Amino acid sequence: MNSHGHAEDCGCEHDNPKSEEPKQLIPQVKDLFFAVNSGDFDLVRQFIEVEKVDVNIKDGEGCTPLHWASLKENIDIMKYLIDNGAIIDASNSTEGQTPLMWSCISGNLRIVHSLLEHGASVHIADKRGYNGLHHAVQYNKALVSHFLIGRGLHLDSRDNEGHTPLMWASYLENEETVRYLLGQGADVTLVDNSGCTALHWSALKGSEKCAKALLEYGANANAKDNSGETPCAMALRKGFLKMGKVFRRGEQHPESFSSVSKGRNHLWFFLGLLVVPVGFFLLTSSPYFLLGLLFFTAFLYILRYYVGHLWPGQEHANPLWTGIIIMSYFISFLVYFGYLLFITSPHTILTVCFFVTNFVFVPTYLWLINSDPGTIKPQQQNEWKIFLSMLESGEPLPNFCLTCMARKPIRSKHCRACKMCVARFDHHCGWINNCVGVSNVFPFFVALCLVITNHIIFARICFVGLGTLNDAPNAFPAIWYSLPWYYNQSPWVLLLAIYHVMNMCWEIFLLYNLTRAIMENITTNEVMNGQRYDYLRHPRTGRWYNPFDRHNILANFKDVFFSEVNWYNIYSVPQHLYR
Repeated sequence: MNSHGHAEDCGCEHDNPKSEEPKQLIPQVKDLFFAVNSGDFDLVRQFIEVEKVDVNIKDGEGCTPLHWASLKENIDIMKYLIDNGAIIDASNSTEGQTPLMWSCISGNLRIVHSLLEHGASVHIADKRGYNGLHHAVQYNKALVSHFLIGRGLHLDSRDNEGHTPLMWASYLENEETVRYLLGQGADVTLVDNSGCTALHWSALKGSEKCAKALLEYGANANAKDNSGETPCAMALRKGFLKMGKVFRRGEQHPESFSSVSKGRNHLWFFLGLLVVPVGFFLLTSSPYFLLGLLFFTAFLYILRYYVGHLWPGQEHANPLWTGIIIMSYFISFLVYFGYLLFITSPHTILTVCFFVTNFVFVPTYLWLINSDPGTIKPQQQNEWKIFLSMLESGEPLPNFCLTCMARKPIRSKHCRACKMCVARFDHHCGWINNCVGVSNVFPFFVALCLVITNHIIFARICFVGLGTLNDAPNAFPAIWYSLPWYYNQSPWVLLLAIYHVMNMCWEIFLLYNLTRAIMENITTNEVMNGQRYDYLRHPRTGRWYNPFDRHNILANFKDVFFSEVNWYNIYSVPQHLYR
């Protein structure tokens, strides 16, 4: 099995870590290798018990049937071969790789566990110095990596070129594994034989997400390899201009990648509160609207220049949007009670609707900010031991979150911004700075309906107020004439009306998508990432299939809002749901 390519320039003369899967060479004739690759257990038995074929026979690359059974994830054939004398640590002739290494490539934890239980050595390295952990991280098998580390493999073990698992994961853009290794304490300062750090290897492939993760954990953006090249210089040489900006930020502001502190959260919340009034002030105080827009754009650019390097990014919660929506409503209420209430109070129905909707919306919104969306907490003191006991007993294995160290029910997802796994995860909403999940999806839906209603009512109130001005033109027949007149007479009211209409438009779009998903009993996350989840593929046809759809809109709404299913403890879909 020729698993690694040669020499992509890194400013040094040595092999680069680049991985290829084992060649899928299934013989055309029906021999033992054909039987193993096709998963035909009866044919395997016939060759060994009737034809007396040597169980340790090797193919052209020196691989045994046990290699292929491990790669093909056929545990029954694998155990049968071992029981009939297969050499557990047989190395192939091309790369010196064992069946355990091939099982690490496939990522089947049950196969890995079974091989180790039958005596496979976890410490054997192949001809390039790669052990099972190196192979696991190359294929982004974080769970297998965790298992191997628990079995004694060193987190920072090196291959013949001095590459650590972290360097491999960084080069191959395996962000999930990079973050796992960093969370386990992988050393970001280590260098390989060419003087390259993991950050250099991320730069070589333009892996921006991996680079940001490394910088968050203290990687030195100014580190130089043996040829004197920094990660930034390497990224620019390779043409990754956007990544070069990330490294320059790491060189100039290394603290900007550190964990987001409460002080930085307060900063962005304050800026959220500041942006709206400053924007309205500049847009209404300038003699011309376009001039005010220019000033406001300049203000935002200045903010970006001076504090942009402190932006939390998608990996951290950000209260900026919460600050914006809170200040937007605060200004709207000031304008309403200070000016519009006295003008529009004769419109009784409009006024009552405004007070009622806000009376319900405001506490609902404030509750959503601090609500528990459905946090999945470890049910036992040691979830990993429970997971291993399920592995040993042969029970179906649930997904496992290596960040929360908890078993993950189906339809759950780990939110990196909130740092938790959420049951029946729908999406992370920046406007509430919180996730939407099984426990708060109904209040979120209600709040979304209410806020759209509020936008409509408030925009109507604004235009009613504008219509009471002396000599006010009719707004709609000649809008291009009437809007400039309204802007000159009452700019705050006009801009607030436009602001609410604009917000209403995108919130209606959000409500449409959420409602459509609920009607089909599917989450926003599943709509966007359904290809990742095995439970959304029919076990017989392999095609996309939603087993949760009741094929009745009212039943689906009830199931989403008032579910009788305990989504905290469901690890597999009952087979009867796949019609």
